Amino acid sequence: MFFFNKSSSTICFEDRSPPHKRSLVDADLSDAAFFLYGASASCFVLFASVDVSLRIDVSVKESHIFSTMDFMRNPLNPTQFEKVVACVTLQKLTSQGFLDSFHLPLYAHDMETQEEFVCSLKVAYSCIQRSHSPICNPADRISQPNQVKIKLLDYQLDAIRWMLTREAGTNNPVDANWIKSFFVPVTAVDAKGGPLYFSSLTGHFVKAVPDLDSSSCLGGILADEMGLGKTLEIISLILLHPFTSRVDVLGRLYSLSRNEDLPSNCVAFKVGSCIDSPLGNAFTKELQASTESDDSTEPMAENCVDENLRCPCGGVPETSHLPKVSCTNCFSPFRQHVACVQYESVIYQPDGRPITCNYICPHCWSELKVHSKATLIVSPDHIFRQWQDELLDHVDLKNIAVVIYNGIDMPATQLIQSNGSRWPSGRKQLRQRSSRSGDPTGQREGESEFRPGFVQPSILAAADIVLTTYSIVQRELGWASVSVEQRTGLGHRPHLRTAQRYLTTPSPLACVIWWRLCLDEAQMVENVTSKTARMLSEVSAVQRWCVTGTPAEKSIDDFYGLLTYLRVEPFCHRHYWNCLLYQPFLTVVRQSQQKTEKDFAEAISKTSLVTVLSQILWRNTKSLVGNQLTLPTVCEKIHWVDFTSVERYIHDRVLSECAKTLREVFQEELSQPRTCLDPISSKQELFEKPLSALSGMAHWRLIGLVTRARQACTHASLVVLNASQRHGRVRPSRGLSSRAATATCGYDSTSVGEYSDYGVSADPTLQVSRSNRFHGTGCATMTEVIKRVIDETRQECESDYRSWVFSKNGTAGCFILKEKYIDAANCYRDVLQMATKLEKKYGVLSDWSQRLHAITNLNWLIQCCSVPFADYPLASDCIDDTRLAAGVCPETLSASTSEVSDLPTWDSLDPRVDRDLVTKAKLLRLEYLKVCTPSLSFAIEGS
Repeated sequence: MFFFNKSSSTICFEDRSPPHKRSLVDADLSDAAFFLYGASASCFVLFASVDVSLRIDVSVKESHIFSTMDFMRNPLNPTQFEKVVACVTLQKLTSQGFLDSFHLPLYAHDMETQEEFVCSLKVAYSCIQRSHSPICNPADRISQPNQVKIKLLDYQLDAIRWMLTREAGTNNPVDANWIKSFFVPVTAVDAKGGPLYFSSLTGHFVKAVPDLDSSSCLGGILADEMGLGKTLEIISLILLHPFTSRVDVLGRLYSLSRNEDLPSNCVAFKVGSCIDSPLGNAFTKELQASTESDDSTEPMAENCVDENLRCPCGGVPETSHLPKVSCTNCFSPFRQHVACVQYESVIYQPDGRPITCNYICPHCWSELKVHSKATLIVSPDHIFRQWQDELLDHVDLKNIAVVIYNGIDMPATQLIQSNGSRWPSGRKQLRQRSSRSGDPTGQREGESEFRPGFVQPSILAAADIVLTTYSIVQRELGWASVSVEQRTGLGHRPHLRTAQRYLTTPSPLACVIWWRLCLDEAQMVENVTSKTARMLSEVSAVQRWCVTGTPAEKSIDDFYGLLTYLRVEPFCHRHYWNCLLYQPFLTVVRQSQQKTEKDFAEAISKTSLVTVLSQILWRNTKSLVGNQLTLPTVCEKIHWVDFTSVERYIHDRVLSECAKTLREVFQEELSQPRTCLDPISSKQELFEKPLSALSGMAHWRLIGLVTRARQACTHASLVVLNASQRHGRVRPSRGLSSRAATATCGYDSTSVGEYSDYGVSADPTLQVSRSNRFHGTGCATMTEVIKRVIDETRQECESDYRSWVFSKNGTAGCFILKEKYIDAANCYRDVLQMATKLEKKYGVLSDWSQRLHAITNLNWLIQCCSVPFADYPLASDCIDDTRLAAGVCPETLSASTSEVSDLPTWDSLDPRVDRDLVTKAKLLRLEYLKVCTPSLSFAIEGS
């Protein structure tokens, strides 16, 4: 505790041990502020002693000194950070002067406007392109790979050369000395006498400066404009820089001689010699002999008792005859079917070499990650076929194994060209299908299916290229990092009455350490919390690449998601990205807006963000390399196409809702505070402004509206969403008659959903291609679209009709309270008349309870309140005249009937809404029980 004036200071000391004596000491402290900040900071503790002189020591608590070599992800809270910074600054004043590095935008969260984003991004790209000019030297240009059939252009070879340099890891994209400058050495030492550093980025004290591993980011961002051949550039990179070292990199996949040479925790694989002899029966016999010898030492497929079965199929009777296999790593007593886990004892390389591999169960695969020589390529669904087209048309695949991964529970397929295949005849060749000849299955030429079931990671690891889609990656997020206990069911159910039969398998993508991981249209991982980004964070790879023509779509902050995927330390953490790159870049942009174009570009080029991006980003534009392109003359032809009635209905509805949303966007923009704007002319001025002048949210909402309108013109299914994907399962409609209920069962229970939902996805076909039913096509058929539109329209009509019935029944209740019984009866008659009309003419069904309510109350009004029957005309063909002529009263007949079989049908009753009410109520009740009893019984049994 300090009491000080201009001349001296008084300090109060209190002993820690009882009786806690207090002492007052007068001292002349010129740096009292240093001790004040030290006493108020939670990470400091003050010790004082009085002997000949006063001694005060400020020490850092041991619990606040970190020895980790990783970057601290989160800073101290702002209050504590200011106190610690002030204390350390005062301590360093006498030796190093004021520390400018302490003044960083650690807690700022500003964002640029759309106009600032467009302008600064264009200048940043220009600066990055100028920094790559030394690489574009014709003398140092590389040769294209021999497997590529077409001639690559010079700018493509320059891009490939730059990518090879990035994968070589010769330079780190982040300057280690620059990062080290933010860690200030302090005079204090730790308990062992070692140095102590203060991080001005987070406010923590560390024992050592974190190291920047040069191999942490082997890869980058290939951001050439659309149409410049990024796909061929990536394929050429794969061919020019394949995985080579089978001992160092793929030690877990390949063994040079025998299994005993491998470490104990490695997966056993053996590679045979290359087969140069002619392939035929001799090779088949040799393969069978090798398999028999392997069976003598390794537990291969053999039958076992059912009690020891734990398989992905769940042990259903249909698979009881299949052979079983057990794990050679954990020696678990539980077995799996060979076909269910898709186990192959021998995997052949394209050059003919067999790879003999032991069986590893799915549980062990998650712990024994296998090093792979494969490049995993993830692309959107709508361009997934483009990669297959490029490989089949422009690359010689006779020595390249390309596997198409279709999911954890789907068979993988091998992409093989129809000519020049060198697969050994000893390998089982499966049926081939071609989609170029109009095959309805959509399979590409030469695709051969593996056996269905869990895809063994060894199959993926032995390939050269593995193709998959973002939708598949999203679906496998839940299987990426599930513990063994959870997969076997023991995590929440330790004691089971019956043995568990089902085996939950991990994602094979996360069980492989890939040689290279490429993301096409990588802007889909810009949101680090999305399912795609979270799943890809579980996938290990030596090199990582982002392939996108638009690395930043909405904001400069979009680069953060790409840096996180690339694992660029320390900018893969939000705090370091924000305080070292993003916020300083925005500050320079806003301070340089009034400068000339040259000065503005120079200021942008000196920012840390551009410096880092120039190391990991390569971008070519058509304007930059247009002289190398032999583009044909642009010829514009316009073909007018007329909408069908369904397409016109969907388009008009999308356009109507887009216009409604557009008015809301403009109203929100006009409500924004604007300086120097006349309220009368502000609307006109807003219309005349370009889209880039709007706020970021409004800009992208307008872009989304235009996209939805364009999609409605392209194909109706692009704006017809599945209601089960957005709103859960649609409940079936409840009807009045079994005949009408049966008629509605033929319609799909899906829905059109929100026609103008611009926030669903930026991908025009993603929302429909996520379904396996439409996988690869991106569009549903018009028959499906019509069914969904009809079903959605019917549901909307039923919803509006039930609201109307609710209002009419409520009005009738109000009339009853006022004793206006005739008016109340007329309301109930209107409800019953409308129900009959809509059901017979349009198939729109009313609610059971609402109609029963109207019938019951109308019958009460007639019987108890003396309300007369309405004078309705009766059609001669609508009622059984013989029954009426005989003088049989319907109410008397229904009241005396006790058996269900004796009740008349709906057709035999009086069609007038206020006749036969008791019988109609009974029929309605029986039909309700008939329809709903199975569902109720099922629900009771389930509970």
